[in-house]
Amino acid sequence: MMMKLLFIFCGLVFNSFFAMADELNQEDLLFAGASKEKITPTIETFSDINENGKYDLKEPFTDLNNNGSWDPVWLGGNQNGRFALGAHDDLWAKSLIVESSQTSLILISLDLIGFLFDEVDSIQTAISEKWGIPAEQIFIASTHNHSGPDTIGLWGESGSGKNSEYLSFVKAQVLKSVKTAMQNKKKAKIVWGKTEYSNPIHDARPPEVINDLLLSFRLEDEQGATIATIVNYSMHAEVLNEKNRLITADYPGTLTEKLEKHFGGVALFFAGDIGGMQTPKIFFHTFFISKKIGENLAKEVILSLKQGKSVPIETLHVKQETLMIPIENPKFLEAMEKGIFGSTKNLLKESDGQLFIPAEIGFIQIGPAQFVTVPGELFPELGHVLRNEMKLEYKFLFGLCNNEIGYIVPEEDWNPNGYEETMSLGPKTSALILSTLLQLIKN
Repeated sequence: MMMKLLFIFCGLVFNSFFAMADELNQEDLLFAGASKEKITPTIETFSDINENGKYDLKEPFTDLNNNGSWDPVWLGGNQNGRFALGAHDDLWAKSLIVESSQTSLILISLDLIGFLFDEVDSIQTAISEKWGIPAEQIFIASTHNHSGPDTIGLWGESGSGKNSEYLSFVKAQVLKSVKTAMQNKKKAKIVWGKTEYSNPIHDARPPEVINDLLLSFRLEDEQGATIATIVNYSMHAEVLNEKNRLITADYPGTLTEKLEKHFGGVALFFAGDIGGMQTPKIFFHTFFISKKIGENLAKEVILSLKQGKSVPIETLHVKQETLMIPIENPKFLEAMEKGIFGSTKNLLKESDGQLFIPAEIGFIQIGPAQFVTVPGELFPELGHVLRNEMKLEYKFLFGLCNNEIGYIVPEEDWNPNGYEETMSLGPKTSALILSTLLQLIKN
């Protein structure tokens, strides 16, 4: 009898030990590192002698690259032909790597209007070649900043405003930030934050439908020091309007700066379902208002994260798929043919007389949170459909991720004369993206 009891006791100890080992292994699985690098463009100023607001030949200018010509930085968003006169604050490329024994995830946030598939693919390929992380585990999103360089090609004075030298610089800075994030990896736990904050959001297109979720999570090391804070919110970064001529990261810049000062580490912002159109509800488009909105959002994030507790993560799952989306907008086809979107036209595929463009969508699960990524500006009506199918507590949606194909409009709301429709690939886009994402969520 004693031997039997001893055997049972030893078995219980043995099983408890390995259960504890499994639990510790699960805690030990998660590593994270973060870093950031400036991507503020170099701005060549000039003397506007005739005060007409434009550069004219023979007006003196600062030739910073010594090429003998004045090189404007065309600003993305709002109106064409708007060039920067200086910089109010810096733009950043921010990288976060989350790694388990099974998989890796890289999230990159850029303070830009958008980043097209060819540039995304170039960075994904470089990261894969340098560090062996598969391209489908790398996500590059833009904050949709309307006061940064034209990285899409729509806002030059008489054509594309893209600058290949600047895009090469952005790529180099992204790779530098990823390298440092890799070197900074530490064992990590996560604190989750969730609140609702609709105060600054205005839906400029009827019917009024918004997503006021303000989601966040903070990765901390074993000593409780912050590695990174991630924020997801659905509002255009356009507090500063077409009258602004200074480079700025807009309200996401202030938001992330305040979070970095409060928590430490690197803070990354990801725009959500901002289509439809989710814009700041303000009367004055000033730096003061931009700062106040960023500060208020930071306060809400800090409060929601303080109410959470750090927890080990037992699940890290990443899935990405490439869709071929039909281009039904003749204006987009014309722009691609003219090279306004850079080398995007080289990626087009033709089938039965229809041209298709590649766009990536993704699904991520980290512990109690699910994430979907979309390659443009999704209407919140569609965002609500996706969130209704996400069964976990924290439901993130990262827009303008791995491409910027424009507005993703619900097919039933398609208006051929609507502004968003003129900046969309076509009415079939939303159904294709939605159905594929719903399958990823269910599976």
